[in-house]
Amino acid sequence: MLEPTPKNSPTPAWVWLSLVPVFGSMALVYAGNKANTAKWMYLGAGILTVSLLSTSSAVFYVAWMAQIFISFNIKDAFLRKTAKNPELPGFHNLAQYQAMPIAKAQLDINSCSKDELVRVLGLPIVYANDIESLKNEGYIFTHVEELSEVAGLPESYIGKLAGNVIFTYNSNKEMEYSWQRLNVMSIDELVMAGLNGNVAKKIVAERESNGEYRSVIDIKRRTSIPFHSYKIVVQQFPYS
Repeated sequence: MLEPTPKNSPTPAWVWLSLVPVFGSMALVYAGNKANTAKWMYLGAGILTVSLLSTSSAVFYVAWMAQIFISFNIKDAFLRKTAKNPELPGFHNLAQYQAMPIAKAQLDINSCSKDELVRVLGLPIVYANDIESLKNEGYIFTHVEELSEVAGLPESYIGKLAGNVIFTYNSNKEMEYSWQRLNVMSIDELVMAGLNGNVAKKIVAERESNGEYRSVIDIKRRTSIPFHSYKIVVQQFPYS
């Protein structure tokens, strides 16, 4: 479930690039890459091909208008897909969230859908996506603080959620996690714990270059390494 279309939302710079004939279609390719939406990339590449091969001024003009129309049409969807700031104009900002009435029913974080995270808890779609991504890779949430420590939700959200969420689990899958170990373990220690050597090097190199990781989702974003690649390490230690 997508959030309502933002009002007075900012216009990304790439949208204005779509006004350029022919090569402005690459704005769609850029947007698709940033938002991880292949359809936009294919549209941009297709329009570019048509524009370059066209021998008809009418077809050229239609392709140009199409790239402009599509760019402005997907602008808000792009902002929703790439938003990282809960204060982004038009989205569920912190003040709006704190003013929401308490949900009547408790939601099981480990078994609920992304739609329920948005519709029942009122979470912005970007955080619902992050929670779903971690669950799909096998992460089992055990307490509300992990939604901040692991999934990256602002701490101000946690107090609001505390009475509205529960954490059940499949006893055959439940394990303890301590992702913070990735902030202190050396490359050799990570390899000894079962990590692939290249994965261990990338995790440590990024940590040394840009500081400690703030959450599991922060590790994924900064290294592009999926959770399952280092899941074996965080499962070996009790959560602290």
